[in-house]
Amino acid sequence: MSVRVLYLHDSKRIGGAERALLTLATSIKQMAVEPLVVWRLADDTAQWLRSGGVRVLQANIPPWCHGFAQPFLPFFLRRLGRSIKPEEIDLVHVNNYRLAPIGRAVARWAGVPCICHVRETIGPGKIEQYRLASSADSLIAVAEAVGQALVHGGLPSDRITVIRSGIAMLDPPTRTERAALRSRLGIAAEAPVLGIVGHILRHKGYDDLIHAIALIREKAPAILCVIVGGAPRARYLHKLRQLAKDLRIESRLIWVGVQQDVAPILHAIDLFVLPSHTEGLPITILEAMAAGQPVVATTVGGIPELVRHGETGLLVPPKDPQRLAEAILALLHGQTSARAMGTAGRALVATSFTVEGEARETALLYQRILNARPGRDSFKETTPGGPQAITPI
Repeated sequence: MSVRVLYLHDSKRIGGAERALLTLATSIKQMAVEPLVVWRLADDTAQWLRSGGVRVLQANIPPWCHGFAQPFLPFFLRRLGRSIKPEEIDLVHVNNYRLAPIGRAVARWAGVPCICHVRETIGPGKIEQYRLASSADSLIAVAEAVGQALVHGGLPSDRITVIRSGIAMLDPPTRTERAALRSRLGIAAEAPVLGIVGHILRHKGYDDLIHAIALIREKAPAILCVIVGGAPRARYLHKLRQLAKDLRIESRLIWVGVQQDVAPILHAIDLFVLPSHTEGLPITILEAMAAGQPVVATTVGGIPELVRHGETGLLVPPKDPQRLAEAILALLHGQTSARAMGTAGRALVATSFTVEGEARETALLYQRILNARPGRDSFKETTPGGPQAITPI
């Protein structure tokens, strides 16, 4: 018997959380789950989901900010009701904790449980603002650190399950293909190249990276940095460009904007950097490790669960450009150890952060929640390999 899950997510841009949802929705179909994804736009992403056999409902989910969305909820529920009946839904899965109260309203309309994904480290303030204590029957934390933050914020540990995000592994390019990728970006074959992928926002630590590159340039004058991502805050992007100009490193930065497929760029660089001030479990680091790249990142959120210092990369404190520069130089000058870290990182992703693993554990969580409800049919035999225990944090 299949589990019918309504996935809720609302965003105007594609980032790690969005890519994680798309991956889960398409892969979990193999675990006897029927996904229905509510998506804002009738765009290429919606068409891609449909081509993979995933039902898509186009609708704008009202935003939640201290109850602002409440007047619009009846209209949204009416829109849902035109496309799907309440009895066609077994679970509501909210992909972003900021929509947890909306998810609860939909779950009540359908008479089903609500699960909320928490993909970043949040404190008591946001837990209260988005009513996580009352909105979700169960919460999925993408990392142990994220789960512990929820517990410290007052949520009971038996309602939290850690399920780490997974990604698909791709074959690395040949040397010829890598050279062609660099040529497309206007990068010389021998140039040392850093890469960062992520929305250009202050908490991603772009200021720190630009300051670090200015320090690095003294010992590695040919250094380049490829920056992949959109800039939701135009003023912040202007500030970064001005900072690079003031530090005389504007020619060292290659701004490529939003890319639908980041894998080619990740294969063209020598080292991935993510100097975030706050994180959950960054999909971009997983993608870089899957591409065989060593990583320099900060000791925040779930990053240390991915980047094992000295094994798959190097960790530095946040907001410390000097330490960031030192770690980058250490890997650029220690090419043998950098390659070994890249190989170890790829192996770690292949064994512990797979799409199949995330889908299986998520489907088992669905089963556990539904089986706990009185009067429900058992879902215990729906996933390959039979039921497995999921231990809350």
